[in-house]
Amino acid sequence: MSCGFGNNHKLWDICQVISESFDVPYAFVDNHTDLIFKWPTSNDHPYFESAINQIKPKHLAVEIPRPVIVTLNHFETYIFLHLREDNRAFGTLIIGPSIPFRLREDQLTGLLNDYGINRNNLSYFSYYNSLTVISHQQLQSMGMLLYYMTYEKLITREMVETEKLMEEFEAEVENADAVVAKNREKEALHHDPAYDAELFQTIERGNKEELLSLFHRLPEGQLGTLSKSSFLRSKKNLAISAIAVGTRAAIRGGLNSEIAFTLSDLYIQKIEDVTQPENVDQLLEEALCTFADRVKQAIEHLYSKPISSCHNYIFSHLYEPISLDDLVHHVHLNPSYLSTLFKQEVGMTVGEYIQKAKIKEAKHLLDWTDYSITKISTLLNFTDQSHFTKVFKKLTGSTPKKYRLKSNKGSSV
Repeated sequence: MSCGFGNNHKLWDICQVISESFDVPYAFVDNHTDLIFKWPTSNDHPYFESAINQIKPKHLAVEIPRPVIVTLNHFETYIFLHLREDNRAFGTLIIGPSIPFRLREDQLTGLLNDYGINRNNLSYFSYYNSLTVISHQQLQSMGMLLYYMTYEKLITREMVETEKLMEEFEAEVENADAVVAKNREKEALHHDPAYDAELFQTIERGNKEELLSLFHRLPEGQLGTLSKSSFLRSKKNLAISAIAVGTRAAIRGGLNSEIAFTLSDLYIQKIEDVTQPENVDQLLEEALCTFADRVKQAIEHLYSKPISSCHNYIFSHLYEPISLDDLVHHVHLNPSYLSTLFKQEVGMTVGEYIQKAKIKEAKHLLDWTDYSITKISTLLNFTDQSHFTKVFKKLTGSTPKKYRLKSNKGSSV
């Protein structure tokens, strides 16, 4: 692959455009990690190693150069683009650092405590306040632009990679079934799952793509602090809570409860072992994605391919009108045959299943939003509020208003 990097003027120009567009620093190192150029010259972290010194041999050994989002120094995010010319490593562009959100004072204080840094040292606060806030999605966009300007080729958002840590842990997760079997021999199985009121809908549906989209839009900086003395401990506590809810969502979605709890244990144990906040984030994302993948596999194993496809279509279109004709066009089957097959495998008609799915979503909205009952019935495409109330009561034994009052989570009807 020859891109005419030549005397580095092209790379300098590219970095300047990216820097001015996103307000981020940049640097370029050769394939021996020797610094060629950098701007600004004095933005290094006051306590931790610079990104250049943390480049590892594996970062330079890539055969296919793609932008990689890397988290260093416990909180800073960078984009690395490893360059190749004439099938040889040429160097690495480093864009950053940026931060995913602005740390609150209590979070920053916790981070200081984690690393034994004097909280009265203002250089630490000044450094983090000087960094630009850039979300994960914006980093992906930046990576796409950087690649296009460098190689004059378009790549998709999914091709901008996030560095994966702790690859050896994947084998443990894959062997969760074996752990369950071993526990059965020792009669050490978990108790029956106690269903939480909270729903992780994307996990329950086995939709990893939607889960990832929501996960990376999560306003992490607005999350609560579960430990004022330690930023790392707070992140661990939040992650463990999320995994607990995700476990029950996976069980509701059809994943075997022992598999779900075993996965939960493995991830929580690994989270407790890590020493850097960014590792907690990556393990949490991996845990939730694993739950979603396992639910999808369970659904596909339970139903034939056409019915599994209908299941996914229904849950992806809950806020739209859904008819048998829609499903027929989606799976390309005869209406009569699809209706019979659906009833045989699911145990209810298509119409009954759609109503059940919509009412389940309505319960979620009643529990966790202050939407009026009229708005919920409209969002879920019921004919009117009266029809919605009638169907809701038929399937739950309660009216929406009484259900909300009992759950005591909504604020208006």
